[in-house]
Amino acid sequence: MSTQQKRKFFKDVKHYFWDDPYLFCTCADQIIRRCVHGQEAFEILKACHEGPTGGHHSANLTARKVFDAGFFWPTIYRDAHTMIKSCDTCQRQGKISQRDEMPQNAIQVCEIFDVWGIDFMGPFPSSRGNKYILVAVDYLSKWVEAKALPTNDARVVVKFLKSLFARFGTPRAIISDRGTHFCNDQFAKVMSKYGVTHRLATAYHPQTSGQVEVSNRGLKRILERTVGENRASWSDKLDDALWAFRTAFKTPIGCTPYKLVYGKSCHLPIELEHKAYWALKHANFDLKTAGDHRKLQLNELRDQAYENSLIYKERTKKLHDSKIKNRIFNVGDRVLLFNSRLKIFSGKLKTRWIDPIFSEDSRVRCFVPSLELSSLCLPISLSYAFDFLSSSMGSLARKH
Repeated sequence: MSTQQKRKFFKDVKHYFWDDPYLFCTCADQIIRRCVHGQEAFEILKACHEGPTGGHHSANLTARKVFDAGFFWPTIYRDAHTMIKSCDTCQRQGKISQRDEMPQNAIQVCEIFDVWGIDFMGPFPSSRGNKYILVAVDYLSKWVEAKALPTNDARVVVKFLKSLFARFGTPRAIISDRGTHFCNDQFAKVMSKYGVTHRLATAYHPQTSGQVEVSNRGLKRILERTVGENRASWSDKLDDALWAFRTAFKTPIGCTPYKLVYGKSCHLPIELEHKAYWALKHANFDLKTAGDHRKLQLNELRDQAYENSLIYKERTKKLHDSKIKNRIFNVGDRVLLFNSRLKIFSGKLKTRWIDPIFSEDSRVRCFVPSLELSSLCLPISLSYAFDFLSSSMGSLARKH
């Protein structure tokens, strides 16, 4: 032993004393506890965790219960974490957290009006017979179209889409959730007629249509602040809310949706009222010169917006992925499948995990929840994952 190790040994040994046949320790809180080790320590820890008075608490609380019972050993916290990671009952009751999400896969669109997201908002209080808002948002420009509607059935969706196509052209794809108003024969016929691909988000991964969800929140926030006490007037305020949304700066594209679509800033009523510079000096300049300047400016704007969007999404993905638990798994590991329905419709006293199966493919990784340090997830087969997610029950994998 080195001199330093000897000093530490003689310093620590003062806290221990022998009372045949047991060793005792005077701990930092000045309470004398019996020292245990090996199998006896494991049995005490197990009893304090899953015994009649255990309660399956976390590692720290379990270790505290051992201390309160009057026992001590140096590696108690490490042993508690290790044991709880392998506790079958605790694993079956774990929850989903942000750290257990999959890595982000951004939807990067090259051309304006190529990909639209579509979704319903509502029901709201009746306003001129309308209870719903059908929202469509372009993924590149963030341009939003919305219409107040009395119902949320397939007929009004088809009519809205035909109007959208007539104004902005036929897109390459439309992304929606799996609502019956989007998954029906009428909708499918329109998609087939115009040659548009219909992409679906699942109930277990709504982030696929995340862009339209963000727009929904923005419109709803504007309406909440403008309708005031008379909530039934929201349909009258919808056009103003759209104007406000389209002329608001969007960080991903580095400008407003209006400016990206039309190549110039939107002139607001206040500019005429208070005599902005353009209203005083540029109301009558040469139209040909203005047109050439606008075309050049528009192309530059859209190129810059694409670059800004790409950089923004890369940074967002980097930040998101830095917070998740990235783990590598092996074929043949036993896994538990997370029942995603119990996250949405929780069943009291019901386990969230399905009995263990054996993984067949190491190429699929599912990030799932944990108990403190015990979150372990494993791959499931590609075919099994696809079939399972396509059925009524979503699944994630976790080590058993």
